[in-house]
Amino acid sequence: VGVPVISTAVGDIPSVLHNNEQGFLFPLDFRDEDYANAIVEILNDYDRFSKAALKSSTLFNKSTITNEVIADILQIIEK
Repeated sequence: VGVPVISTAVGDIPSVLHNNEQGFLFPLDFRDEDYANAIVEILNDYDRFSKAALKSSTLFNKSTITNEVIADILQIIEK
């Protein structure tokens, strides 16, 4: 939806969120100071981060995701 993200680099998040593009990725042991600096950096360049976040959100088509979830559920039920 165009909201920049600050997250830890876990799971599949790094496959979608690229550091210093749609927001920032941090290791699990991030420093509070780094988190605060990332917020300031995003706010100082919000248009760039927001546009990149909105562009990357097109990967998440609600119909496709819903159909995939339904297919997964049906596959589980069939087992």
